Amino acid sequence: MVCGGFPFDAARRKVVITDLEHNAVALPFIEAARAGRIELAICPTDEGRLDLDRLASLLDDRTALLAITHASNVMGGVVPVAEAAKLARRKGIKVFVDDAQYLGTHREDVSTLGADFVAFSAHKLGGPFGVGVLWGHETELNRLGTWKLGGGTVKSVSWDLKSAPEPVYLDAPGRFEAGVQNFGGAIGLSEALKVREALPAGPLRAHVGGLVRRLAEGLAKLDAVRVLGRVEDLAQGSLVTFAAAHEDFSPVDFNLFLNHELPGRFIAIRVGEHCAHLQHRRLGVDATARASLGAYNTAAEVDLFVDAARAYAQEACGG
Repeated sequence: MVCGGFPFDAARRKVVITDLEHNAVALPFIEAARAGRIELAICPTDEGRLDLDRLASLLDDRTALLAITHASNVMGGVVPVAEAAKLARRKGIKVFVDDAQYLGTHREDVSTLGADFVAFSAHKLGGPFGVGVLWGHETELNRLGTWKLGGGTVKSVSWDLKSAPEPVYLDAPGRFEAGVQNFGGAIGLSEALKVREALPAGPLRAHVGGLVRRLAEGLAKLDAVRVLGRVEDLAQGSLVTFAAAHEDFSPVDFNLFLNHELPGRFIAIRVGEHCAHLQHRRLGVDATARASLGAYNTAAEVDLFVDAARAYAQEACGG
């Protein structure tokens, strides 16, 4: 929506993203660049760490928009978005923040973030699939062009036989909400947010951060896998991703092992490229395994997972 409706012009048509971005953010801008509508610059990261000086070198007077994740769904941790936004705003650059991975275990204060737009999805908060939120300053939302058109998006349409129809679109958010809305999804998201808000911020972060550290340190002891990122960075987030360090360790087969080979247990993780192809090209790997942690997880479950990874490595890699 932001990519398709943003008012780029000849003087400012550059967009800067990072290699941490989910395809939901990266692909619209990649396609806009392929179509010649914008110029795209991608800021590379190292082990999931964003170098603010490197980012600043890309933010020039031609840049209209910085689109950046607050927490990578591959590398975990937390990206210094507030600092990045300060760099952008000094040059009059608008800022879009992807909070999907961040909000599961963090609180966000948009009044201090420095962003013009913030987006997140319901399912990362335990809500239903297929619904999410785009927050923005009212003036910035109303500067966006129309996106999906249909019923409920216009104030009026003037027309007579001598002239072409002229629609007058509603102010945001109405102009973006064509047709019948996903009311069930919105209600489900509302309930998920109530549950999330009931969890005290400090204890939640301490709990999840401790589990992440325990998992990362446990997996790091296994020769067959390589944990992505630094433990101190990962502990700020809610996930641990790892790649094969032995040619016979298959993330896909390991996932099947977790599903079918643990008596009385079924462990669900994500394997593949996690809709984050830019980061996987940067890492030089085709597939990784990701374990995500939340308020509901326990230290015993983390230990069970590490034991399962060790058992699979011994079976698949011979030690």
